[in-house]
Amino acid sequence: MKRVASWLGGLLICCQSFALLAQPIMVEVNLAKIERIQATEENGDELYFNVTEYSSLERPRHYQVPNFPTHWLSEHLKNVKDVNLWEKKLAQNEAVEVILSLVERDVPTWNVDDLIGYVKLKIRNNNGKMEHIWSVPLNADTALAKGSQDKFVLTGDYGKYIIELKAQKVKLEPNKTKGGSNNGKGEPQKDSPQ
Repeated sequence: MKRVASWLGGLLICCQSFALLAQPIMVEVNLAKIERIQATEENGDELYFNVTEYSSLERPRHYQVPNFPTHWLSEHLKNVKDVNLWEKKLAQNEAVEVILSLVERDVPTWNVDDLIGYVKLKIRNNNGKMEHIWSVPLNADTALAKGSQDKFVLTGDYGKYIIELKAQKVKLEPNKTKGGSNNGKGEPQKDSPQ
């Protein structure tokens, strides 16, 4: 009987140790600031971010920040700062690729919105530690700003914007939902997988 109790006690300690190692983490990406150098249109731009997420464990998600039909006017970008673009509770060893695209909205529905530029973030939960790396596409529309690791220059469609993004691990709250709180701007649209 003592052997069984000792064996069960050892098994319980092993299970608890494994559970501690396999803890999820909460991560987020915030738009620290956005600056207009040159608008794509003569009368200014109406801007939003397309956010696309590809997880190693879950179905892809896609939504806009701010939510459709809302947008930011390029003349008022000094008021746009510390906006939550993406957040997610990452399971142990879950890897996610997030694509953040700055887009200029065209009002007539028959006129296609214009891509100004985009950046990619690869982020992973490695034993409770956040690992991440930013990358830019191999074209002339996006570049890493000189002397920075999280500031990007987007120059598509004859415009020029500088965005500063912050990827960080945040405190895991028990009732926190997965992804896209949009800093109080509403829940992300539930689009079908791509």
